[in-house]
Parts: sequence; C-alpha cells; structure tokens
Amino acid sequence: MDSDLLSSKEYPTALRNRFILDYAALFGDHAEGELRALGAYCARRDLGGIYRVFLMHFSTSRTLETFAGLWRRYQNTGEAKITEKAQNFARLEIRDENNTSLHSQVVAGYVAALLEMTGAKSVSVGCQHPEGSPLAVFEGRWK
Repeated sequence: MDSDLLSSKEYPTALRNRFILDYAALFGDHAEGELRALGAYCARRDLGGIYRVFLMHFSTSRTLETFAGLWRRYQNTGEAKITEKAQNFARLEIRDENNTSLHSQVVAGYVAALLEMTGAKSVSVGCQHPEGSPLAVFEGRWK
C-alpha cells in the first residue's frame, strides 16, 4: 500500500478531539473508564471478522509491533514505536502533537482489547500522557 488507509484529512483530528472531550464531559469522574471502554469497543469492531483469525496466530508482542507500524496508515500525524519488550511486557510510545491525554485513554482501551484478542490473559495497559505533551507512553502487561 502506498497511501494512508484513513488519513486525518478525511477524519480531522480536531473533530475527533472535540468528540472525545464532549464524550468525556458526559461521564465526569468516570470519563477515563468510559473512554477506555470506547477504545475497546472500537478495537473489537475494527478487528473482528477475518482480522480476529490472524490475531489469534500472532504473538502478543508481534501484534503490538504491527499496531505501532500501522499507526501511520490510520493517522497521518505522529509516530508510534515499541521502545521496550520483555516477557509479557511491552512499552509503546506515541509522539503526536495532535493527541490529547483523553484520546490516549481511548488508545489504551484499544490496545488492551487488541492484546486480549491475541489470547493474552490478565491484560493491563497503563498510560502516561501529561496534558499538553506530545508524548504518550503505554505499558502493557499480560499473562
């Protein structure tokens, strides 16, 4: 493929960020959990069907590496990369001036569901993204 699958020109990040801000406002103190649930829902929807069959045959670490590589296919801003891997652990960093800390909660939910779809158990995905920083760090652990 020589082009983005879904560029931010077609799906403007400003509108996405506004939607996430409004969505989070609906849930107040429960916003983080609801944003993660939204991300998990999107992963299951995006990666169901034929993709799910392939996910079941990839290792969890390999799947995360593929996710990082596909970031630029779906987003025409920012960069994602795996910066550390160990047994049942990986650190994913996304540097993107257009991402917000709220959007990173959606991504954390997406990544957690993605890991579960590979067969990983007891999945947890931590997220550090100080508001205003372009860097979000996700640490995934699983069994």
